[in-house]
Amino acid sequence: DYYKWLRLGDIVISTALQENFGLSVIEAASAGCWPLLPRRLAYPEVMPAWVAEACFWDTEKQLENKLEKLLITPLSQRTKLTRPLSRWLTRYSWTEQAEKLDSMIISTASGKKHPEKSW
Repeated sequence: DYYKWLRLGDIVISTALQENFGLSVIEAASAGCWPLLPRRLAYPEVMPAWVAEACFWDTEKQLENKLEKLLITPLSQRTKLTRPLSRWLTRYSWTEQAEKLDSMIISTASGKKHPEKSW
């Protein structure tokens, strides 16, 4: 049900003051919601640079302006942004990360150093 509801959304907004990774935002954006995020916390590290201008805000007024712009933009135009973003975010999916995590756990448990992994 959770993913069904995410796919029904258009926009995900965060005003978080504490966020370690941004999993809920990644899930929503992967489902096709356009993110409006504060330019702080983990978000700039997680989101690709090519969406920064369109999705990050620094002040409440910027958030308001970006939201207003999104709401008057036809869904067909927003989809041109959300589809590539959704594809880009698959790098964080369980199917993409499971093998990397298994390898890191095994090497850590064996006491061997594991090569740096790009998340």
